[in-house]
Amino acid sequence: MPTIPNRICRICSKPFYARIQHINKGWGLYCSLICKGKAQKQALPMNAECRQCKSPIHITPSDQRRGRGHYCSAACFGLACRKEIESVCASTACRKTFIIEPWQERAGQGRYCSRQSYIDTIFMPEVIEKRFWRSVDFITTPRGCWPWIPTQEREIYGNFSVGRKSIPSHVFSYELTHGPILLPGVFICHLCNYKPCCNPKHLYAGNAQLNSQQALHDGLYLSGENHPQARLNNEDIYEIRNLKGLMTEREIAEFFNIGNSTVHHILSRETWKHL
Repeated sequence: MPTIPNRICRICSKPFYARIQHINKGWGLYCSLICKGKAQKQALPMNAECRQCKSPIHITPSDQRRGRGHYCSAACFGLACRKEIESVCASTACRKTFIIEPWQERAGQGRYCSRQSYIDTIFMPEVIEKRFWRSVDFITTPRGCWPWIPTQEREIYGNFSVGRKSIPSHVFSYELTHGPILLPGVFICHLCNYKPCCNPKHLYAGNAQLNSQQALHDGLYLSGENHPQARLNNEDIYEIRNLKGLMTEREIAEFFNIGNSTVHHILSRETWKHL
């Protein structure tokens, strides 16, 4: 049995049939789900505008958090994706104008016209120096040290990367202040004995021998009875040397439960020289 239209759509003004029970519930206002969706969109507050056609649109809070919903339709989104944007190379030596895509602009990419311009920029001396001092803590310690932040807690030597080359942070700090190290075998030593320190005033150029002598003078080397693997103490050494001539080296070694060569080195002062 054919149905007779008894309602008119509020969106497209098309007549359609609606059931009596739907009309009694307040339904039956739209001829289709498409018209119902359009009506729901019209009822929403317009809180943004389309980036392409500038028409007012509504963006839900969830789309705002996700960075979506910037276009009124798929057609506008497609036009925006095909739109070309002019950009200027961030390299101060280049400053060339080139074309990037919209997604590159949104992602913060496309700052350089080529890889070579990017490499030339990041390897500029002033850029490298600025990047280096950004990792140094200038809130000086009581001794006036400037620690290398990545290794400050572990108190070990830091490393600074320039391209594929890794340079000790204190060496790089010395070269920035005093120029490059040209002589081979030069050690950059710390006056403060604090390995992460990058303060140029606490650094000096030396060699392996000076570095070892300073470490020995400052008590950085564990020797004698302070060594964790030492089996003898200072009193044992004095006693071994007093027994020279009274007992053979083998008898002394058996008495102290050590090797014959150990006794010989003690008596000839090849070891335990500080006593």
